[in-house]
Amino acid sequence: MFTHISRELNWKVYIEAAQTYERLQEKEATLDFLQSALVSCPDNLKWKVWLIASRFAYRQHEVLQARRLIERCCLEVPQKQVSLALLEYAKFFEMEGQISRARQVMGSAKKLVKGEWKLWFEAVMLEMRNGFFKEAEDMVVNSIKVHNATGRLWATLIQLHHAKSRTKEDFDMAYKTFVKSLHEIPKSGEVWCEGARLHMS
Repeated sequence: MFTHISRELNWKVYIEAAQTYERLQEKEATLDFLQSALVSCPDNLKWKVWLIASRFAYRQHEVLQARRLIERCCLEVPQKQVSLALLEYAKFFEMEGQISRARQVMGSAKKLVKGEWKLWFEAVMLEMRNGFFKEAEDMVVNSIKVHNATGRLWATLIQLHHAKSRTKEDFDMAYKTFVKSLHEIPKSGEVWCEGARLHMS
């Protein structure tokens, strides 16, 4: 169809077309372009099409199909991108209210990809989004042991301590966490922002 575009880029144009037709609520056209993207996509990138198709199916309330597609994505994703696929899989279960299953997927992902700090951060966010703040605090403390130089994790710990502060002792604890994080990563913008919030309180 897109004869003037290089073969390597064809599938990306099909994806853009699919997303455009989805916004126009043209389901059949969206599916046609997603299928064209899958056919023209290099084998090592097909996982991206499966992921996008899964999101589309979920928005169409086709939950079972969405799950099958994201599982296909997880099977075909290259090792270097496995964390992205598993994160999406965990989000699927979270959106379905299956928090324990989402936790299991995140736990497996952290074991498989130990060097990816974003997985640890997203696992903490999962707990926070669902109101498990004590679990989130414990998890971020453990995450920092693995990824000590990650500003976002330290900032989240400060944020959690600050959010539960009710007494002077509580605020002192939050401030001590801020000071400790500065010793570890003094140039982190996220940490300094949390420090500013503490002082504004």
